[in-house]
Amino acid sequence: GYYQRLGLTDANGRPYIALHSIHEGYTYGTAPTGKNESMTFGIGNAVEMKVRNEKDTVDRKVSLLNNLSISSSYNFLADSMKLSPFGISANTNVMNNKININLSGSLDPYQYKKFRNGVNALDQPTYTIIRVNQYAWQAGGLGRITTATLAFSTNLNSKGQKKDNETRDKISKSNASQADKDYLLQHPDTYVDFTIPWNVRLSYNLGYSNSNPNSSPTITQALRFSGDFSLSTKWKITYNSGYDFVGNQFTQTNISLNRDLHCWQMSVNWTPFGKFQSYTFNIGIKS
Repeated sequence: GYYQRLGLTDANGRPYIALHSIHEGYTYGTAPTGKNESMTFGIGNAVEMKVRNEKDTVDRKVSLLNNLSISSSYNFLADSMKLSPFGISANTNVMNNKININLSGSLDPYQYKKFRNGVNALDQPTYTIIRVNQYAWQAGGLGRITTATLAFSTNLNSKGQKKDNETRDKISKSNASQADKDYLLQHPDTYVDFTIPWNVRLSYNLGYSNSNPNSSPTITQALRFSGDFSLSTKWKITYNSGYDFVGNQFTQTNISLNRDLHCWQMSVNWTPFGKFQSYTFNIGIKS
């Protein structure tokens, strides 16, 4: 009951049947189609090297990648295209750890072929690109990039910058799930540090999306800014916002009031405008 079969008509007036989710456009997405019995697999690792010059007596560790991960899944019950797209992510620091770079993407492992579907008004042939049940590497390719994001970020406070890098190092070597690692490496400001009086973080984000090969790709470009400042040793205000250069509007904005309760932490969060306007109150044990 989660999907309906709709009778539609294409550009040439020919009828066809399409599946339509009754939850399409909802905030949390749609239900999956078909049966699922999947095995998920992946690899995640930090990449480092050791350096020693003539004056050193011990090796000096240099981090190349805070995190490099590749993951996918295989659905044994699917009648075709059992292998899911590969999720790829990497995170590193450059310019003496002043700039953090985060890269992620999705790689579809199947081939896409062009099929003729009719003619246009000028009697010229028209084509549709369709995903087929053949692996891309069988034709000598790696796959098709459906989504990709690239982000450059920095902290204008040198002490905060050092703390962010230490946090990323701890995250990359932790036993957290890969999904949590990917999120926290992009958002080192998730945990509020009351020992640093202020932080100003800037992030430039570039995104690419083209899940439908018959349509033009979507490009997003935004500048994100976030940070915090202390009202006292126990009280801190945090903020998070940005500007979407493609949509010419501010991105989702959040303001929080935080209180350090020794072993506990309290926060009051407010999203003043946008489609997710809300306010929340949280209290929890600190890590």
